[in-house]
Amino acid sequence: MFVVEEEGTLLGFGHVEDEAVLAIFVDPDAAGRGVGSLLLAHAVQEAASDHSRPVHLTATLNAEGFYRGFGFEPVEHKVLVKGGVELPVVVMELPERWHE
Repeated sequence: MFVVEEEGTLLGFGHVEDEAVLAIFVDPDAAGRGVGSLLLAHAVQEAASDHSRPVHLTATLNAEGFYRGFGFEPVEHKVLVKGGVELPVVVMELPERWHE
């Protein structure tokens, strides 16, 4: 896990495991300031560092465009069920050519 902070205030965090980006979160008050881009760039670097497999993540539908802007491509649409609540998501991959 890694964070972005400014003057002691947490602006966002990311979490990577192997070739998977597990989480990118930006405090809503920090939205539009490049925090998400900074976190994702670092996440991709970490996720691609020890292998040549595509980096992948599972995104909520409202975040799909953000990830597409970094070169991620949709692989599968599915629905996750947590506590009886259905959440449509898209599984995305960053082709190897983007992180070579």
